[in-house]
Amino acid sequence: MHHRRLYRARKAVGVIIVILMVRILLETSSRYKSSEDPISLDVATHETKKQIPTNKATKPIHLSNGGGGFQKRYADSPFRKQMGGGPLPLDTADFLQSETMWKYLNDTCIEEGHIAEWQYRVPYVILLGAMKCGTHALTESLWEHPLVARNRYWELHFFDSDKPVRTEKGIHAHQTRTAYISAFRRHSPEFFAQLDNNGTLNDKKKMIVMESSPRYILNSDRIPQLILCTVPWVKFLLLVRDPVDRAESQFRYLYASRLATGKPMVDWQRWIDDDLRLLQVAGVLQAKTRDEERLAWKRYQRRPNSDMIVGRGMYVLQLLDYFEIMDQYNKSRSDMLVLQSERFRRHQQSDYNNVLQFLGLPPFALQNVTGSIHATHHKDEAVTAMPGSIKEQLKHLYRPYNKRLYALLKWRKDLRWDETQVARPQQ
Repeated sequence: MHHRRLYRARKAVGVIIVILMVRILLETSSRYKSSEDPISLDVATHETKKQIPTNKATKPIHLSNGGGGFQKRYADSPFRKQMGGGPLPLDTADFLQSETMWKYLNDTCIEEGHIAEWQYRVPYVILLGAMKCGTHALTESLWEHPLVARNRYWELHFFDSDKPVRTEKGIHAHQTRTAYISAFRRHSPEFFAQLDNNGTLNDKKKMIVMESSPRYILNSDRIPQLILCTVPWVKFLLLVRDPVDRAESQFRYLYASRLATGKPMVDWQRWIDDDLRLLQVAGVLQAKTRDEERLAWKRYQRRPNSDMIVGRGMYVLQLLDYFEIMDQYNKSRSDMLVLQSERFRRHQQSDYNNVLQFLGLPPFALQNVTGSIHATHHKDEAVTAMPGSIKEQLKHLYRPYNKRLYALLKWRKDLRWDETQVARPQQ
């Protein structure tokens, strides 16, 4: 009899727990559905869904700049209580990481550093991108110079990881800089070997170190603030390429990657249409003013699980974001050097000399001048070639953005993709 009563009591408690859990889930679900935030697009299904509302937190939430540790930081933060106290629903984790979190983080630069950190100038220059525009070739060319330290890895990806220290109060420059320098000590030991004897970079005979992370230019809505708060002395390099050719090269790269991993490849039209939908939903294509455009690009950047094959070629939007933040930090726009990939391929040594002059380095003759920029060959090129109809569609789409880029950079007519037949490099 005693065991039967105990069993019934346990069963009743279990039923109560289940009821409470269902109630919590329903309340949380209704809170999500009542959001008035803009819709987001599911790339896989082409369906739209409401985004999750945000509530003002009362305490600083120490969430860094995205990254895989978001779930753990969420579990330990006051934000967890604001969202109902339970674990993150799987279908909302990506959104919370890329959208809601940023509403709690501001761009105020909190400088608590020491002057010694400035002596190293780590890094001296950052190659921002763009993807599939020849960043590896330019990086390799710079590493040939005897005063440019070679890194152990091609790309560091510090500022688009969860390593920068950014909270509700702002960007913590000293803590972020300390983490950045620590990463470079592992990334470029040759550089630090010549600095450990109290050396500085004030003497131009000293070696410099660089970072190359092609995604930095794409994430122009948040990366410039992090970089300039952390390493305000840095110079920027940017490679751009005919955006239609760039998109085709990225498609071939994705095709080869998926083929190697056994994943199915989406056809050209579907791939382009998916990104055009994201640009449309975010408001990028409809923006009439620079303010509207800036906000729309920010919304576009918050969309998870997209390769942004079309958006990456809208260089002027990304470059304007950088220039505007540089203006806010009183940093001269002359600290940004933009190179055209097609020209660099044709005039590699002369453009290389321009880069060295920009960096304040002595001239140096390249040993591998014949090395072709973005000349990777892919199998099945006939399969991955961009259809003519899509090429015309993208040319029409990019034309107004290209014209704004030419005006911004004061490019001569012979450098303009839409007005001249520039030499097309192999893919």
